Amino acid sequence: MGKAANPMDRKQLALDFEGRNRRRSLNPVPGLKRAMNLAARECGLSREEIVDRMNEQLYLDGLRTKGKDGQVTVAMLNKWLAPEARGHVISTQLLPYFCAAVSSLEPHQAMVEVNDGEVIGPIDQARLRKVRADEKKEDAARESRYWKTVCEEMKR
Repeated sequence: MGKAANPMDRKQLALDFEGRNRRRSLNPVPGLKRAMNLAARECGLSREEIVDRMNEQLYLDGLRTKGKDGQVTVAMLNKWLAPEARGHVISTQLLPYFCAAVSSLEPHQAMVEVNDGEVIGPIDQARLRKVRADEKKEDAARESRYWKTVCEEMKR
């Protein structure tokens, strides 16, 4: 009888998403905290002003948080921004409010880039729509030429 196969002899396969051998982490939290810190520093607002802007919009949308009096607090923001506070991460529901307060899409980008995604702003959206419209126009012209040829051949 042959020797029994040792399960330890088999090499473990790495997960491979769409042909890319993924070696980096899918955890978005460190990048999110870096992006939030950068956005908070570059927006020109104090942390109190960021919190006030977030709470104003939350109030207009009829939403409350688990913070004091149902509002975002500076203490909450400080924990969200602290790289070492891994257990304190802004919720996906509140992230758009933070991004609006600091006028930055970079924290959203940090969330999607772990899956090779990209957030695009209004200018790039307009460019993308124009390219798509041009492609549709070219496709329609190509189809029109095809049917014109078919009709001409049928006349013969």
